[in-house]
Amino acid sequence: MKRNSIWLLLLGFLLGGTLGFFVSGRLIRPDAPEGSALLRSFLLAAVAAKAGQTNWQVIEDRIYEPFPARARSPRIARRIVARADISDSDLTRFATQFQQEASAALAAYGALNIGQFDLIKGSTQVVKGSPAQVRLDLPRRYYSLGDIHGVADIWYVAEGGHVTAIVSLIEGP
Repeated sequence: MKRNSIWLLLLGFLLGGTLGFFVSGRLIRPDAPEGSALLRSFLLAAVAAKAGQTNWQVIEDRIYEPFPARARSPRIARRIVARADISDSDLTRFATQFQQEASAALAAYGALNIGQFDLIKGSTQVVKGSPAQVRLDLPRRYYSLGDIHGVADIWYVAEGGHVTAIVSLIEGP
């Protein structure tokens, strides 16, 4: 009886290890993408500086390899989150130039824009007794770089003098 339980235990460890190896993606996805130069070296600070804003505090700049771990096809992703203080008078100029500079940055890397959806909403609200601009600029760009296809979300949310920029780049074959 003891001998059978030892064999069952060893068989369980062997099956568990094999399943863990496959689920972790090591054998399923050995060809995980490396990411284009656009994904690896995109500089939010350079885009924002060309739009007239240089005082960004980067909260996160991270590359996710692979992303997500159990995706049907291999992907790689990068997320950048940064904050800055921009006065309401400068916000209108920044809003006009930021997305133009983001598009120019994608083109500088050779990305071909194959589609885009925009969501832009602006309003003025009263914050602490004084009027403040609130603006959402959430475009989604679909691009290709040779045989790499990607999605670029280069967004910002502005409210009461504070702007949060969120850049999400996701690429795959």
